[in-house]
Amino acid sequence: MIRTIPSHSQPSEPRLTMGEAITDPEVVANFQLVMKRFEENTSWFEAHAKEIGRNHPGKFISVVAGELFVNEDVKKLYDQIQTAHPEVWNSAFTKYIKPRS
Repeated sequence: MIRTIPSHSQPSEPRLTMGEAITDPEVVANFQLVMKRFEENTSWFEAHAKEIGRNHPGKFISVVAGELFVNEDVKKLYDQIQTAHPEVWNSAFTKYIKPRS
């Protein structure tokens, strides 16, 4: 865990950043699995980015387990992916697709 503690006395003073090593093998393995799934979701998005950009401007998208979710409201989007994939929703790749100009 990394935590930044802001300076309250002077805005120009450096902030104190503290880190704690996580060594529990189960926690580390779970984190690695979540990151692997996130990278897979990111790759899926990259392979379909042009089509997604064309079809969903001005919306939030999320990719989970190779499935695309689309919603105008990010909270509703997360509700959708948590319902559809309760075990792996935390590895979602999520992005706002800018409207076309």
